Amino acid sequence: MTNFQQQADYNLWATGQWIDFIYSNSEHDNYLYKLVNHIIKGERAWLERINNKDWNRDLWDVAETKQALLKLQEANRVMLQQIFEKPLENRIPVKRLNGQEYNPRVMDILQHAFYHSENHRGQLASFSAKAGLKYPVTDYMTFSIITRL
Repeated sequence: MTNFQQQADYNLWATGQWIDFIYSNSEHDNYLYKLVNHIIKGERAWLERINNKDWNRDLWDVAETKQALLKLQEANRVMLQQIFEKPLENRIPVKRLNGQEYNPRVMDILQHAFYHSENHRGQLASFSAKAGLKYPVTDYMTFSIITRL
């Protein structure tokens, strides 16, 4: 297993913990729903770019049910497996929403997507702490302990 595959496993696990937490309690603020949907859809947009697919630009839609969101996350997992079958050093053309064009390596896109997700999970934790919610611990060390015991 490569480091990127391990990061992908962690990323999927951590976001899954937040999906379970947020959707298990309907009293949560809409901000939490919006942000966890954005995490999944942001990842999907980058994975679709890597796979040279037309990517979904509606990154802030909150219309997803838990089941629909988990289905999107599973599709992301499958796309990641396919990406890991090719050299991560490959470069692909990317055009950002601001019009910027460049040719990053696939590994750099993946790293960006993982950091993007981690950043937003930190926002979920911060918001939840301020609201007095007992939220899931999803740091990498917790993942390591859970998956290696």
